[in-house]
Amino acid sequence: MILVTGAYGFIGSQFVKFLNSKGVTNIIVSDYMDNGRQFKNLNGCTFAGYIHPDSKNINRLIQLNTLS
Repeated sequence: MILVTGAYGFIGSQFVKFLNSKGVTNIIVSDYMDNGRQFKNLNGCTFAGYIHPDSKNINRLIQLNTLS
């Protein structure tokens, strides 16, 4: 199972599309949906599920990212 954080943004959604192009669909996406429009970035993508970034089910997550 692969967790993609920031999945609704441009880079995250492109990474999900890349994984799908390699046949990978066991993906969990995670992101804040501020306005709902960003979800369109994942149109046509296949993923197993969604987890909210504030979920209590995650014990540890190391996220390396930048604000653009």
